[in-house]
Amino acid sequence: MHGADGAEIRGAGRIIAIDTDPAKLQLATKLGATDIIDPRNSDVVQQVSELTGSGVHHAFEVLGHKETAEQAFGMRAAAGTATIVGMIPYGQKIELHGFDFLRERRIQASSMGSNHFRVDMPRLVEFYMRGKLHLEDWISAKLKLPEINDASPI
Repeated sequence: MHGADGAEIRGAGRIIAIDTDPAKLQLATKLGATDIIDPRNSDVVQQVSELTGSGVHHAFEVLGHKETAEQAFGMRAAAGTATIVGMIPYGQKIELHGFDFLRERRIQASSMGSNHFRVDMPRLVEFYMRGKLHLEDWISAKLKLPEINDASPI
């Protein structure tokens, strides 16, 4: 489930999408993002702080990069959680300041969305059938099964 779709379904009041691709930012807005940030403009953590005043309750890192994982941790409000979804390369270390753990700030990982298939899949199908999940927007190309090995990565 896309972050904006999922956050909107869960009742998030403010959803901030961060990307360098204008098309992806436009799609995020269509899917429920209330604010967009292009990290090329200035420091991402500072931009999030300016938008929220105190940081976010939940930050999701989905690229698997050291820098974005550290940014996700840095943009949290007190008692906020950074969830690392992206696959950070084996051996790559993330650097965090110990002081940043004060005020019950957390970092955690998510594997396959930390889902519970028997409960979640029927709910996700229902969300899709009611038009709450916009899965078609994420299809960038269609291939026949014999062409699968020739597909380019995302």
